[in-house]
Amino acid sequence: MPDPVQTNLNTLRLDDRQVRFWSGTVIFFEWCRQRLRDCLESLDNAEHEVSVSGKGRNGPLTAAETQWLKKQYPLDQGKITFVRTVYQEDFASGKVPERLLEVARAELSRHLKRSLPWDERYTVIKGVLKNPRDLALWMNCPLEKLDKLPKRIRTTIDHSIKKRCEENHASFFSNVSEAQMEDYCRAWRSVEIAESIVFCLARRSASIGDLDAGKNEAGKMKIGGLRVDVKKTALAEIAATGNTASRIVSFAMRDGLITSEDVIRAKKRKRRPEMGFDPIDSVPRFLVDFWCGETGGSSAVPPLCLFTHKALSDFVGIALNVNTNEQAVRKWVSRLGLVRPRRSGALKIRGVKQSAGELRFCR
Repeated sequence: MPDPVQTNLNTLRLDDRQVRFWSGTVIFFEWCRQRLRDCLESLDNAEHEVSVSGKGRNGPLTAAETQWLKKQYPLDQGKITFVRTVYQEDFASGKVPERLLEVARAELSRHLKRSLPWDERYTVIKGVLKNPRDLALWMNCPLEKLDKLPKRIRTTIDHSIKKRCEENHASFFSNVSEAQMEDYCRAWRSVEIAESIVFCLARRSASIGDLDAGKNEAGKMKIGGLRVDVKKTALAEIAATGNTASRIVSFAMRDGLITSEDVIRAKKRKRRPEMGFDPIDSVPRFLVDFWCGETGGSSAVPPLCLFTHKALSDFVGIALNVNTNEQAVRKWVSRLGLVRPRRSGALKIRGVKQSAGELRFCR
């Protein structure tokens, strides 16, 4: 993916007191960003390993699975395991495994009880070290020598950080239910698919017209979560690179989807970048970049999935400094397949107000 789309949000003042309303959502999405895929893979590895002989916890192998394994690993077949990616396949199909939510709750509980982001840690320590000398002593101390600080400073800091961690833990689990976590997982999955769509648009494997008409659904190849037309993808690659040895082009020629005449015509086209993100409108790129919050877990800007259609349209116009309307933004959300949390109790941002350089979000 390209660099995140540029916004003018850094020129606006945000009310820090509002951050607590969506901080739990940001924490969960940051867990998704860092751990979700690893957890799905670990769950599959732990619970769905089956030996070639068929003696496993998930029942016997199918004939196709056994044949594939024997071709791949002709030696030591009794020691080879076949991992069925059940959890990953369920998640890709839109399901959220209950076991994944259990792991998420356990990991987030451990994390929130023992750690704070550095900016919040600094705020807490600055608030409890009232003596400027004590604060200067802490700030100028190398990380590897923090345990050498006077005991009264270390005790004060440890107590205050532990207290804040307990507050954050209680706040998160009182405001974010398991049903909401499930919704957030679906929103995260929708962003993964939306990224594939933007990627395919930039690569010219699909067009906006194809998406709106559903023509891509007949495609026999998938890029990420999106079906694309093999012929169109192969010809776009030839036109961009002149390369006819890639797997996609070879597959298309082998199956008779493109002919040698198609290849000659594609090579004669004017060369263009293989990936062209610039022609793609800034609105869909902004939606994909910020739908589940900013990378890095910043809570300054709420995740876009929390906005209603009207509020989202207003915020997109402010952030990108462009004229937009609710219908156009709604169309891009639908086109990209982006999902909002819809369970009862889910946080919603229903309005955005800009006054004197300050941005306020209305619930």
